[in-house]
Amino acid sequence: MQNAKPAERTRVADNVGTTVLYLYQIAGGHSQASPRMATAIHAALNGVVSRNTIRPDIFGDPRFSA
Repeated sequence: MQNAKPAERTRVADNVGTTVLYLYQIAGGHSQASPRMATAIHAALNGVVSRNTIRPDIFGDPRFSA
């Protein structure tokens, strides 16, 4: 999202039902996306960002969980 133009950021936020500010908070690690939000972000970005990247605690490889 850092390289995205403002219109693209707004499109993604609208598609997932949130604000650009909240997406920045998730990306910066200040907020944690729900599993539903992580899935929506993944879909809105056409798979460029995986759910595992957003929420590795939920969607990560279970072989590597604590």
